[in-house]
Amino acid sequence: MCREGGCGACVVTLSKGDPLTGIIQHRAVNSCLLPLMSCHGGDITTVEGIGNKKDGYHPVQSQLADMNGSQCGYCSPGMVMSMYSLLQKKNGADVTMKDIESSLDGNICRCTGYRPIMDAFKTFAKDAPPELKSRCVDLEDLGNKLCPKTGAACAGNCVTSNGLNTEVFQMGNWYRPESLEQLTKLLKSFGERIKYRLVAGNTGTGVYKTDGPYDVYVDINNIRDLHKISKNTPLIVGGGVNLTDLQGILSSVGSTNTDYWYGQILAEHIGKIGSVPLRNAGSIAGNLMLKHAHREFPSDLFVVLETVGAKVTIMGSDGEILQFGLPQFLETDMKGRVILSVELPPLSKDHIIKTFKIMPRSCNAHAYINAGFCAKILRQDSIRIVGKPTIIFGGIRSSLIHASETENFLSDKCLDDEKIFRGALNVLEQELCPEEHLLNPDSDYLKCVAQGLFYKFALTVIGEKSSSFLKSGAHNLERDIMVGKQDYDTDSKEWPVNQPTIKIEARAQCSGEAKYIDDMPLRADELHGAFVLSTMANCSIDKIDASEALKMEGVVAFLDAKTIKTGNLFVFAHGAFDSETDEEVFSSGKVLYSGQSLGLIVAHTQSQAAQAAKLVRVSYKDCQIPVLKIKDAMKHPERTMIHAAGPPNVFDVGDVKGVFFRHCNLRWLNWLFIALSLVNRWFLSI
Repeated sequence: MCREGGCGACVVTLSKGDPLTGIIQHRAVNSCLLPLMSCHGGDITTVEGIGNKKDGYHPVQSQLADMNGSQCGYCSPGMVMSMYSLLQKKNGADVTMKDIESSLDGNICRCTGYRPIMDAFKTFAKDAPPELKSRCVDLEDLGNKLCPKTGAACAGNCVTSNGLNTEVFQMGNWYRPESLEQLTKLLKSFGERIKYRLVAGNTGTGVYKTDGPYDVYVDINNIRDLHKISKNTPLIVGGGVNLTDLQGILSSVGSTNTDYWYGQILAEHIGKIGSVPLRNAGSIAGNLMLKHAHREFPSDLFVVLETVGAKVTIMGSDGEILQFGLPQFLETDMKGRVILSVELPPLSKDHIIKTFKIMPRSCNAHAYINAGFCAKILRQDSIRIVGKPTIIFGGIRSSLIHASETENFLSDKCLDDEKIFRGALNVLEQELCPEEHLLNPDSDYLKCVAQGLFYKFALTVIGEKSSSFLKSGAHNLERDIMVGKQDYDTDSKEWPVNQPTIKIEARAQCSGEAKYIDDMPLRADELHGAFVLSTMANCSIDKIDASEALKMEGVVAFLDAKTIKTGNLFVFAHGAFDSETDEEVFSSGKVLYSGQSLGLIVAHTQSQAAQAAKLVRVSYKDCQIPVLKIKDAMKHPERTMIHAAGPPNVFDVGDVKGVFFRHCNLRWLNWLFIALSLVNRWFLSI
């Protein structure tokens, strides 16, 4: 598993009472991020718990197996539990295909492909097409698991006790206060020497794994004051509210309170943060504190809240309550303090708000760049910005929040004036100054995208006054419901040969009963390995010293190119893998890339091997400057390898040319030539 909430293979269902109402809520969470102690008072349901070979399979498991939704099966339990959690949340009814696609945004499959998985789960949707509905089970029974108290189908009316414990629960270094008074006393008792972490969803550990170590952990999920919500004006949402609930609150308020007409805009953007399991666990305060601790973090929540001018209310261990704007909050010392709530201001409908997130995938990914724009507009003969607009960027550089110079330039200006618009673009280009980092996109790309997002906002402001050729640029691309189809032929006369059938191990994979390497019990004589990897590229090995590692308890041996006895090649040149060069198990001298395997520590446990691998000392020589860009590589032909083309795989069967010309009619050729000419014209016009 990824151990960062990124793959979804570990999803389970957490059933726990709402801190305010006590009503049991069912939600999908990533078990790899969920601290065991935070599960106190709730129920965890795993894939084995909803169905198995002995007790029978749940319809979700059977459907995924029967419709060929598993291949290697490693991701299947997480897929099943994401779907099961959705059905539990909605009591098996009113589930749409859009709901299903959204609920699986945190589940990654690397071999099956998503079509059969989606087809299997969409049979449970009320708006599924007829060919899928015909393969569905009774929807009314899907969300009804048996109540452990009565033995009847669960009605979803159970509540948990809301009684307040007078003493703070403690087990080891884990504390769970249940009131602000208990929390402030606890924080005050820690003083300056104890390093603590406030825990809500713990999703931040998937982003910044090296934060800590911490002396104590404080679970704040049971503090009701951190979950209070006021849907009146002003809109106030508690810091402990998770992002899924915040999304629902904004959508609801946006349709019922005219002061917050923009709620749906913010809700749609929040729906792009992480995935459903991450949003189910991650809190408002946790996300903002992650931005507070790591300024480079491209927090989408920070961007959208600052776009509308939200404020943060915090409370100190002395009981003092303060309110800050978000930029001021970032400069505030939060030692001994906790975020109580965020307050969103009312805005009139003559404001225009646009937010954007540019990312490598449509969901479950950090932003390359995110942005928010807000301006009050006066429409007369021209389109004038009233006062100073708000222009926010994330992902450009850690010190940039507002594009202040561009905001000042546009203050009380007419945005439909071409000179003003071009001037704003020039000012924006000058003040962006993206940070150079190997993991970030190219700075020219970031500048270009940032200007493009401002252009989309400007087109939205100008509206009908823009030319028909440009109007579509104001709209975001909408992703439709996924559609796929598979057709294949089968001859019943030859059955059972080529007869469609369910894979033998499919149900075991979809119920968590399939055994993988980590599921197998350890043998008494089993050893574990950890690779020693290069930290440099384009260089040679000078010396490898494993003496300190070999002194560690449990370490058995260190293997490298000199000591391996079975040969040091795993790919032979011009062999089965069509490689032009030999590929070594361990580098024998030349280091081709950072992360290349140099050796292997063998120990009695995995942790011993991993720790010992860090103690191996490697020195390098003949280091060359890495070539990281294609343009730079072209300047060094002596370091560039031209890969020879392999023999063409051409198979002529029958009269190919004759058949082609006999069956290719003129109308088809005419459309082909028209299409090619259109493509050619399109490229020429760029």
